[in-house]
Amino acid sequence: MAGFETDVDRRSPDDRREDAARGRRPAAPKRKSRMRDGGIERGATEAALRESEANYRALIDDLPELICRSLPDLTRTHVNHGYCSYFGKSREELIGRNFLDLLSEEDREPLKEHLVSLTPENPVGTFEHRVWRQDGEIRWQQWTNRAVFDEAGKLLGYQAVGRDYNVCKLAEEAPRQVFC
Repeated sequence: MAGFETDVDRRSPDDRREDAARGRRPAAPKRKSRMRDGGIERGATEAALRESEANYRALIDDLPELICRSLPDLTRTHVNHGYCSYFGKSREELIGRNFLDLLSEEDREPLKEHLVSLTPENPVGTFEHRVWRQDGEIRWQQWTNRAVFDEAGKLLGYQAVGRDYNVCKLAEEAPRQVFC
């Protein structure tokens, strides 16, 4: 069979004739436990995949951008180190809690409307909103939100990448305040 190495009957022709004369049947060739195209290569592939996933997780965790994943009800399932640092909270304090908890009250409904507008045909959108930081400061953030759907179009959750947008937002509003 392709992909398997087998032991060859290495007995001499005389030994084989003698065994046949005595009525002994030669043992069936043994298959080695090692598979050339299957098990060993699969194991190496799985190890490489685990290493690649670990490298990817380290990359995502080390990014300064805020990265968050949530369920459809906005319960956080993943946050990176940048997200934790920005809000001054541990992963344990953030995972399993609703994303809206950190938003200003007046931005919660508009964000929900934005997220509901994401569809399998148009799964990505950008939204700006205010958040409460651990130190009590209110800051503007800009988020790129991606709705994740299964093959049937059922919403599985959201992945989001955010950044502090406070300086840009204040710069936008400054001319209005000066000249109004």
